[in-house]
Amino acid sequence: MSAKDFTLLLLGESAVGKSTFINAFVNYMSYETMDEVRGQPMCVIPVSFTVTDPQTYEPKKVTFGGLDANENTDRSYKSGTKYPKCYKFINNNITLNIIDTPGIADTEGVDKDNKNIDTLLDFISNYRDINAICVLLKPNNTKVNVVFKYCLLQLFSHLNKSAADNILFLFTNARSTHYAPGDSGPVLESILRDLRERPPNVDIKYSTNTIYCFDNESFRYLVATVPPNNMKFSEDYKIDYNASWDRSVKECKRMFDYIRTLRPYNIRDTLSLNSAKQVILLLSQPLVDIAKNIADNQIQCEARKRRILECESDINQLQVELYVPQVDIISTPLPHPKLVCTDPSCCTRRHVQGTSVTQYDNECQYTTLMEYENEQFNLGIGYDKFLLGGSTTKTKSSQKVMCVTCGHGIQSHRYIRYENQVQHRQVKDETKQQRITNASEAAEAQRSQLKELEVKIGELTRESNIIVKCMARFAYFLVHNSLTHMDDHFERHIQQLIDDEVNTSVVSDDDSSKVIVGKLRQLLDSYNREKQLIIDALKSMNANEFSISLDEIQGMINKLCGLKWTGSTITRLLEVQRCVQVKGHTRVNEVSHSIPDKAA
Repeated sequence: MSAKDFTLLLLGESAVGKSTFINAFVNYMSYETMDEVRGQPMCVIPVSFTVTDPQTYEPKKVTFGGLDANENTDRSYKSGTKYPKCYKFINNNITLNIIDTPGIADTEGVDKDNKNIDTLLDFISNYRDINAICVLLKPNNTKVNVVFKYCLLQLFSHLNKSAADNILFLFTNARSTHYAPGDSGPVLESILRDLRERPPNVDIKYSTNTIYCFDNESFRYLVATVPPNNMKFSEDYKIDYNASWDRSVKECKRMFDYIRTLRPYNIRDTLSLNSAKQVILLLSQPLVDIAKNIADNQIQCEARKRRILECESDINQLQVELYVPQVDIISTPLPHPKLVCTDPSCCTRRHVQGTSVTQYDNECQYTTLMEYENEQFNLGIGYDKFLLGGSTTKTKSSQKVMCVTCGHGIQSHRYIRYENQVQHRQVKDETKQQRITNASEAAEAQRSQLKELEVKIGELTRESNIIVKCMARFAYFLVHNSLTHMDDHFERHIQQLIDDEVNTSVVSDDDSSKVIVGKLRQLLDSYNREKQLIIDALKSMNANEFSISLDEIQGMINKLCGLKWTGSTITRLLEVQRCVQVKGHTRVNEVSHSIPDKAA
């Protein structure tokens, strides 16, 4: 039997027990009975809870599992999980991804909830499919309506309504309600009816296929009885917990059997606010690279026109010069996002037939970025916001961050996902050259070639204008659809290219670099003019009247990828960005564990 991937996304309010559920779930999948565990429960996420000693009635703190900076095990009033994280369980039959998330209705307030949801949407964009969206609830919780409705409304503001088919409701601590939803059931039914009959008019099923009741007390019992806790319980307790374990194992299998029948919800093919933002962020560096490549090609075409005009009286030399130059970007994907320094002393500038290429000499590393949070910031949760659009404003903490590799500060560094080389080609029309036998035919060939070069220069100019207009509208879209401040990443990348070329021309006194600097400055001026047009439009009308829809964003992306000269390169670089992003995400945010084959 071939291995199959399943991805489950867990949602729920703070302290509902998502992390504990993951620990218990993998044990239920791996062991039919509690005795099979043999005093060695699997604990992939550290747990900490209080149990009353059955003999003394004294509360005793129980801890199990190694330290994890992503888990709040000391402060029960805070959401236990700080950032989303994927726990990957693998055997010969199955790969099971369970995505743990921070709690909704966080004790730190609505702003924190909004940031958590934004972070979650960034996180799940690294997965193509989600098989089930599991909403964890407590039975007998009549206040579930506010939290649950908020969670679902936020979810469906970003995901397609078809995601409703993949929503399941998992009730934790259900032994006290005889493995039933309890008082939460009628409240939940009422909310689902309201969501169905009113906007967003989403039909989420409430049935035995979508409701599953677990109790994780048996897992907590096992943890309490093994070292370093070593608590003692009477045989009566064990009988109760054995029964609870057996019930949860059956419920686990029932749920998984149903998940197998569901059509996976496709995350990447859903055009939502979040996915549009993701694609725009991923496009920022490729579009700036393409803009420079257009300028390189225009310079080469202009140089070719001059060479052809110089050969007016020399037929043999004219035949050699009759071609259309093409400068191609050859990109090499990196195995993971790479931190590089853009300071001139850390870069090597090379020239390939008049085209400059920047090579970064070192892979850098910071000394301090607030440990775990900044590891997430670099390669995981906030990676794209820093690399492609995050604020680069100097704060007290960022000013102290220095690179242990080169010694330069954070403002000189950025992440790259691919490295570029350039390749020069000569596109020749052999039949045109073969027809040149006299001065008249040479003159006609010359006129024809000059016209072909003029046409290409004009088409490249139009493509550059399209890119500039799209970048300006993308920038507006990002600013007005982000929870936090975002710098203008397009402007920053263009300015970085200008600085690179200026440094090259100073060092080598190279005329081609001076020409490309002029073209890049024209590009930056055009971009800023386009942005100003949008600002002026906003001033002359209500901001709500001037908006860029998701359909318009998708249309612009399609238009860019369909451009005659640069569309295929934009498409290719976008896919490279996506692939390396997923690799970086996997490297930092996924933790893999082997499980028994029977866990399938």
